[in-house]
Amino acid sequence: NLIEQKPIVVGVSTGIDSMVLLDVLQKLSYEIIVAHINHGQRKQSLDEEAFIIDYCNQHNLHLRIKRLYEVDFIKGNFQELAREYRYHFFKEVADEFNTNYLCLAHHLNDDVETMIMRIIRGSSLKGYSGIFDNTNTHGMTVLRPLLKVLKKHIYDYAKTNDIYYFNDETNDEDAYTRNHIRHHIVPEMEKLNDNLYAQFQEFKDNIYGAATTIEFIRDEFIKSKVIIDSAGVEFKITDFNKLDDYMQVEVMFELVKSYRYSKANILELIKLIKSNKKNLRIVYKGLTLIKEYNDINIAFSVKEKTDVNILIDGIGAYDVNDKYQLIVSKKNRNSDANSIKVWYNSSMLPVIARSRRAGDKIVFDYGTKKVKKVLIDNKVGISKRDEVIVLDKDDEILAIIGYGISSK
Repeated sequence: NLIEQKPIVVGVSTGIDSMVLLDVLQKLSYEIIVAHINHGQRKQSLDEEAFIIDYCNQHNLHLRIKRLYEVDFIKGNFQELAREYRYHFFKEVADEFNTNYLCLAHHLNDDVETMIMRIIRGSSLKGYSGIFDNTNTHGMTVLRPLLKVLKKHIYDYAKTNDIYYFNDETNDEDAYTRNHIRHHIVPEMEKLNDNLYAQFQEFKDNIYGAATTIEFIRDEFIKSKVIIDSAGVEFKITDFNKLDDYMQVEVMFELVKSYRYSKANILELIKLIKSNKKNLRIVYKGLTLIKEYNDINIAFSVKEKTDVNILIDGIGAYDVNDKYQLIVSKKNRNSDANSIKVWYNSSMLPVIARSRRAGDKIVFDYGTKKVKKVLIDNKVGISKRDEVIVLDKDDEILAIIGYGISSK
């Protein structure tokens, strides 16, 4: 009773696992669409394709076939690329038949091999718990009804029910990590523990339970302490520092998950957040991290500083950008509370309204001060500093608009 009244797309390679799954689902009277992919990597691929065509015709099953050719895999990891192709194909078939259910034939041995492989290679906490029997992937509900079934029981079923299947000879090779684990590591572990698969199931349950608890804590922090929109995220450093080191990593992974960063990348971001610099602006692998005293802003893009340089040569309004406008008037004018006034002898125009530059200085009654130091003393964050406009007359700063007016 896996699904509501909808057809199921079943991924069928013609190997023993998927042929057993197909037979079981047929006997349960589900409406089935067989999805077969010919990777074109083995000599028997065409024989397998011909077999599944004949099988579906005999059993009156819908069938969709996708052929992948070697040229598709010239660049990149073959297994990873093939996996992406498979899921895109399954999604196309599911959409065609107006369903979102996909059944795959992963079994308990696959699950244990996956857990061992991830322990060897590294993974997220939830990743260490292996494969799940019900997941949402590529907009589909992916069901794995054989996930708690041992491979030897699949062989027993195939023999008892006289199920024809093809043997993929590449499964006998040790070229892939999974095959090496299957042929060498798991058999050695079984010698040490007759109850190996039950022990791994307990391990899976414990890891999954811990991961679920941590995800709850992570999500509660993000919900209460992080501002998120399509442009990026913002949070307070003091809030972030209250998390332990492990949870900081989990939070950062979640906040920038679309970038698919490695753990080393995440640790580098955290190092920048925790640096002693009160103000920092770093473009890092496609995003922009801005630190302003106690505030962190991570923009999901490379935010370039805009350079303003406007000649003010007469009465009128001058658009600085989409936020600011400079208005030059001979008389005092009524204006809203957000306006900033600078009094200046208009007969001495022109002046330049421009972005501040490194080394800019301004003269006050008590002496000369760097424009940057004026902004730091006013606790102006680095992103707001980028928006600051100065008035320049013959390379002399007349005003830092909103923050200071020269004695001249």
